[in-house]
Amino acid sequence: LDYSSSTDAITSASFNGRYDVTINTDAGDTDTITDIEQFTLTNEDDTISVDGTGIDTIERINMGGGNDTLQVTGNLPNGGGTEGAYLGSIFRDVEELDISSATITDGTFDISNIDIATMNGSTMTVTAASLSDVNAVNYNTFTDNGTSYQYDWNDGTTLIVQT
Repeated sequence: LDYSSSTDAITSASFNGRYDVTINTDAGDTDTITDIEQFTLTNEDDTISVDGTGIDTIERINMGGGNDTLQVTGNLPNGGGTEGAYLGSIFRDVEELDISSATITDGTFDISNIDIATMNGSTMTVTAASLSDVNAVNYNTFTDNGTSYQYDWNDGTTLIVQT
């Protein structure tokens, strides 16, 4: 399913696995879709919410252009590795990741520069319930900005964690 030619941003989309998807646009349109495997959003600023419980049924979601936000709710599995790598195996072009309403299976959301590069390219902002909910793996520099943490890697990748 491809929305990339739409000029209407997706203001909210609820993904309960690939079998139950509701999409709302800033033009007031609502689409209800079932049984999708791959999905491309618009080139506008899109926001979607994905229930972590059914996330493993989705093959790929490309968030498209714009400043896109992925909100993860429910139980977020790690797929046998880091949570960042697991999400990176499904999502592309994510600028902002909100895990503040997710239950992290092992207690912390682990993410590396490779995961960020896979999902976004170079810079990602993660919103969590607590700054300590996110574990940046093998970073080179750390900055405590008071209300946010910034992790940088030597390859130019940056992670900003906020609440």
